[in-house]
Amino acid sequence: MMTSDQVRDFYTRNASLYHRLYIDVLRLGGGVNAFLRRSGALEPNLRILDAGCGTGNVTRQVLDVARRRGITG
Repeated sequence: MMTSDQVRDFYTRNASLYHRLYIDVLRLGGGVNAFLRRSGALEPNLRILDAGCGTGNVTRQVLDVARRRGITG
């Protein structure tokens, strides 16, 4: 079993690889962003639970679309 330090080091080393593959090459964020722009699901003072599972890509896309629309709160 890996120690917490080993787990942290593993993900730290592989974060840039994940970003290059999934975000830069496969453009994963673009599809999420486009969906959020079209859906109209974001509104002021909306509460979103991010349970910390994954890279935070969806949360970054929510923030980007909200900022572009001037949505606060």
